[in-house]
Amino acid sequence: MTGDGAVSRSGLHPVLLFALTATIMIVLAVISDSAPPWPPWWSRGPGLGLMLLGTIWNLIQARTFRRAKTTLRPGQAPSQLVTTGAYAVSRNPMYLGQLVILIGLAGLLHAWATWPLPLLAALAFDRLVIPAEECRIATALPGPWADYQQRVRRWLGACKE
Repeated sequence: MTGDGAVSRSGLHPVLLFALTATIMIVLAVISDSAPPWPPWWSRGPGLGLMLLGTIWNLIQARTFRRAKTTLRPGQAPSQLVTTGAYAVSRNPMYLGQLVILIGLAGLLHAWATWPLPLLAALAFDRLVIPAEECRIATALPGPWADYQQRVRRWLGACKE
């Protein structure tokens, strides 16, 4: 937190990262001639399904935040820590949803050139977005955050012991 109570906005904005990645993927699909050898419907149907799944998943996570009456806005300090539902097994289920959408987009675009981008986005979320958010949460809710961080992994996996 800064001296006036405002939260520092260091780190990359997750919506910008998601939109930039999706835009680059679309541009790469348009300018490249890198279609996989299988028929487009083999990847486009599942791709669209993954995009829908990721979108529904993120809407469910947003509802969890609204029910907890805490902010969904990156860069703002939370009023409380959400630890139920998907947040009981992952500290970042919304970013997982965004990655599922990007993987689905790669399938929908049916271009080899797009496939590395979701992996690069995951790396950017992990190194540029999440550490800044975790710092904000640790400042706003130090006790609950320390306990939660010890119990739940950043991405996926069984609870820590």
